[in-house]
Amino acid sequence: EKEPVAQSTDYGRDEDSCNALYKKHQQLFNDIKDFEQTELEELRQKAQKCHQPEKPLVADDVLTGQRQKVLGLYDYVEKTPREISMKKNDTLILLNSSNKDWWKVELNDRQGFVPATYLKKIEKDPMSVNEQDRLDEYTVSSRQQQIEKQYSNLLNICQQRLDKLAESSDAYKLMREAADLVVWINDKERIASEESLGKGPDDVEELQRRFDEFQKELRTNELRLVRLNSIAEKLLQLGRTDAALKIQIDINNLNRKWDDLKKNAEEREQQLLSAYEVQRFTRDAEEAQDWISEKFEQLDPDELGQDLRSVKRLQKKHEAYERDLNALGDKIRELDDLTKRLITSHPEQADVIIQKQQVIQNQWTDLTSKADLHKAKLLDDYDYQKFLTDFRDLAAVIKSIIQQISSDELARDVPGAEALLERHHEHRSEIDARSGAFQAFEDFGNDLINAEHFAGEDIKQRLLEMDEIRQQLESAWKERQDKLDECLELQLFYRDCDTAETWMESREKALKDEAVEVVEAAIKRHEDFDKAIKAQEDKINNLKQFANQLVSQDHYEKAGIDDRLQRVLDRWTSLRQAMMEYRSRLGESQTLQDFSRDAEEIEAWIADKLAAASDEPVKETQNLQSKSQKHQAFVAELAANTDRIQSIIGMGKGLIDSRKCAGLETTVDNRLQQIIEQWEFLVQKSSDKSLKLKEASRQQTFNAGVKDVEFWLGEIENQLVNDDVGRDLTSVQNMLKKQQLLENDIANHEVF
Repeated sequence: EKEPVAQSTDYGRDEDSCNALYKKHQQLFNDIKDFEQTELEELRQKAQKCHQPEKPLVADDVLTGQRQKVLGLYDYVEKTPREISMKKNDTLILLNSSNKDWWKVELNDRQGFVPATYLKKIEKDPMSVNEQDRLDEYTVSSRQQQIEKQYSNLLNICQQRLDKLAESSDAYKLMREAADLVVWINDKERIASEESLGKGPDDVEELQRRFDEFQKELRTNELRLVRLNSIAEKLLQLGRTDAALKIQIDINNLNRKWDDLKKNAEEREQQLLSAYEVQRFTRDAEEAQDWISEKFEQLDPDELGQDLRSVKRLQKKHEAYERDLNALGDKIRELDDLTKRLITSHPEQADVIIQKQQVIQNQWTDLTSKADLHKAKLLDDYDYQKFLTDFRDLAAVIKSIIQQISSDELARDVPGAEALLERHHEHRSEIDARSGAFQAFEDFGNDLINAEHFAGEDIKQRLLEMDEIRQQLESAWKERQDKLDECLELQLFYRDCDTAETWMESREKALKDEAVEVVEAAIKRHEDFDKAIKAQEDKINNLKQFANQLVSQDHYEKAGIDDRLQRVLDRWTSLRQAMMEYRSRLGESQTLQDFSRDAEEIEAWIADKLAAASDEPVKETQNLQSKSQKHQAFVAELAANTDRIQSIIGMGKGLIDSRKCAGLETTVDNRLQQIIEQWEFLVQKSSDKSLKLKEASRQQTFNAGVKDVEFWLGEIENQLVNDDVGRDLTSVQNMLKKQQLLENDIANHEVF
């Protein structure tokens, strides 16, 4: 029932009928698919019930024996997945032979198609009753398979018709769109073929605007044409003859009309462009003349600045003016280029075009000349204002420096005087650093004068004023330098006086110190005093000469210098007298100070040796020989210093007996007793350490002997545990000799 409808070759006569058939066939396709879920599924269940559950399953070989068999006449190799390979004389099961060219067969549980000419049917054998029953059951199954196959074939046919209807719809749609595009082309041919150019610029612009819109539509539809050609090519490849021929004719006609339209559009574009250029030249020429007139009015050649800032503002204004002129110049050059083209393309209007262009060129030349003159005048004005600015800046700097160096400030010490001089020299460095600026200013002014600047007289006057100000600066700096030099010399003199007085003051305090315990230091210091006095005497003489020199140079502080010098000289005389008296008192305490010094040295030496003698030497036996040698050297050092100890003790007792201890006899006696006790304790410690070192040495010797005996016993035991008693007379005799030597060695060690 459904197969004739599904196999229909009616694909419609236009797009609407084709779409209607497509929807109708889509519904049929859905009904067929629904049939599988209802009727076909119910049929499958009924076929399943036809199998008797109490009967054993039919063996494959029985079923195969009752189905139609075919014999392979030749070898065949499959060429597609739907085919099946076989060998000559293979026995295959025939499943379907409805197609006269291809038979569907089964071999080794695999189904496929084989050419019918390669096969030969085999006659069936008669079947028994039981086999007939089984065949009935098998026939139900075969029928069910046949229905399934027929349903599957119906689905394929429906899908093929659905695809062809879709292709037909695309073809009709293509032809419709092609027809629409042809209508559009016919409508636009009027615009592309139009020859009217209007009567003025506005008409040309309106025609150009309409043509530009047409060009946009043309580009848009060109993409549409490309798409239609692509679709047509795909449909032509499907091979449907009638539709393909119709499509080919429509597309060829469309492409031909499109080419004609583009050709006419290109010609119209050139025509409008040419007309537009003439009208644009006229309009641009008038605009250029208006702009030139406007720029003439904007230019004021007498406008100058009152200072550098205003001149810069005018220059920036003129730069903006020049940028406008540059843009206008580009426009003039474009007009020149357009003029050359129009003279060639429109010779009938050449005279008018050339005359108009010449007028514009003359006006442009006058404008640029006037602008250049104004620019040059602004540059001169800028130079003049810059010169005045530099003059004011340099004059302000000079006045500021003069004000700084004209200060009456004077220092009260050497660092302050040096700082003032350093600051004054910094002013000199600043002045020198600006010498280049002064010279550049002078050169700049002379250059302007030589260039016949319009303000040359004023520039000359400014240069003279600057020279006068610089002379005032140099004079003020020199005067301040002389004053600061005198101030530094004065402070140096005062510093030398202070140094001399400080030195003398420290020596005066030292001369008053009569303590006994610092006599030795005082003696050494007194010797240093003698040397220092000689060195200081030269400084005092130099100080005197320096003061006389300042006074002779009429120093502004000469009275104070003379008074200060006299005070220093008086103090110097008093110091020398006090040193002579102090020296006579130092001799009385010399001996006591010598004893005190020697006692301190010997006490320190004994304390150092006590620390060395108190070391424990026997805790470790390593390096015992080295320790013994060091201790022997230590004992020898004690013996060498015995006389020194006795000499100190004798000196102390002599001072006590002669009453030369300056009332410190008890202190000296206690110190002597302390030295004697420390010395005796040191000697005792040294003896104890010598005894311990000897004991440690004997212990080390004993331990070494014990280790030697233990090693010897180990070797003897190894020889005695040998079980070898010899294999012949000679070896036994040798072993007896070795045994005798071993016994002799044991006897010798026992005696030892």
